[in-house]
Amino acid sequence: MSGYPGYDDDQALVAGLQALPRERIPPAGTWDAIAARITAEAAVPAAAIAPAPTRRVRRRWPLAAAAALAALAVGFGLDRLGAPAPPAQTALERQAQALDRDYRVALALLPAAPGAGAGEGEGLAPALEEIDRSTAAIHAAIRQTPDAGFLLEQLQRTYALRLDLTRRAVLDAAFHDRG
Repeated sequence: MSGYPGYDDDQALVAGLQALPRERIPPAGTWDAIAARITAEAAVPAAAIAPAPTRRVRRRWPLAAAAALAALAVGFGLDRLGAPAPPAQTALERQAQALDRDYRVALALLPAAPGAGAGEGEGLAPALEEIDRSTAAIHAAIRQTPDAGFLLEQLQRTYALRLDLTRRAVLDAAFHDRG
């Protein structure tokens, strides 16, 4: 079944298609009618043809000039603002500063022994100076690599050691002053 009316099978459809002429020749007057229309259109004077509506040409240079001036104004304004703000501190740097403040508060709360500076015992002074150099080095390392969390732990241990040695120096000075 071919699905086309009048043809019950595909062979009948193929035979019907093959029976069609290979070329179709248009009626004799077709080409003459086309040629006559072309010459008739060419014979119409140009004045009789309505001109196409002209679009008003927009001049965009004022808009471009305004945009350029705005860009220059913004550029000069940004230039006058000065240097960019320093980069924001990382969380690790803020924690190190908080740890430093806590250490200084704890150090200030230690009682000062009579005749001794705030924890500067005679025998412990070189060790305390070395610990101070270590804390400065750890702070510098935190500024260089602000994502190294182990440095904060090292700083905390160093401050704890410094506080412990300072307490010992205060107690040692108080013990020698009593005796």
